[in-house]
Amino acid sequence: YERREIAEIRWINGHDNPADAFTKATPNRALERFIDTNELSIRVEGSVQRAPE
Repeated sequence: YERREIAEIRWINGHDNPADAFTKATPNRALERFIDTNELSIRVEGSVQRAPE
């Protein structure tokens, strides 16, 4: 295991986040679509990159 600073953050579209099935009371269907099709499509809404030091 290597400790590093977070260098990049991405915001995932709410309808595409399969983790919602584990974290929300009313999840989206992204995890179900992933299991049914064996494909994962994620739209990135935005991102932040830290400048290297």
